[in-house]
Amino acid sequence: MILLGGICVGTYFYMVSKTDLVLLTQLNQEFQANLLTNNTPNGWIRCNENDTVAIDNNFIITQGNSPLHRTIIVKTAGICVEKTQKVVFSVYNAFFIIAASVFVVLLMILVHYVISMSVLSQLWKRFMLINQYVEECSAINTEKIEYLNHTTNIILCLRTIPKFSNQLNVEYASVFYSIQKHANNLFLQTKISTDYTAELHKFILAIQ
Repeated sequence: MILLGGICVGTYFYMVSKTDLVLLTQLNQEFQANLLTNNTPNGWIRCNENDTVAIDNNFIITQGNSPLHRTIIVKTAGICVEKTQKVVFSVYNAFFIIAASVFVVLLMILVHYVISMSVLSQLWKRFMLINQYVEECSAINTEKIEYLNHTTNIILCLRTIPKFSNQLNVEYASVFYSIQKHANNLFLQTKISTDYTAELHKFILAIQ
């Protein structure tokens, strides 16, 4: 949404700048020719100097009655005139906004897909390693217990996202089944440390 808003705002300021250039061109073409004769050029209207903003460089361009209008005010020693014009908008601006918005949406979809695949890939590696830990119950150490705890916390976090929760059940059904099978055999052994079995119980509950 921020990128889409940035595209719209950026396009608006581009159109405003384009309109200001048009007004400056009209100032040179229409006003300067009538400056010495003190005549008001066509399309320009007299303005009250007291009602206008302070001008340091003979003219100023400001917002008109709405954000879609731009007003140029010119002050000289003997005249004060202004001209208001709608912000220049072309069909190309609409095409640009549409094309840029489509590009941003597609980019966000691609980024979401890449991140999802990366997360699922990393989880697969973790689950396969844990399956190996459970299957080969020898050499259980603190590092493996911490790794199991960390993976359990990741799963619990992902469970809060319905989409990822469903993907966990579908994508990893086979490895979950294997882990639970090896874990059931492991729980029958009495030589396994209570810390390891406690973390393994938490992990089994998380993947169910």
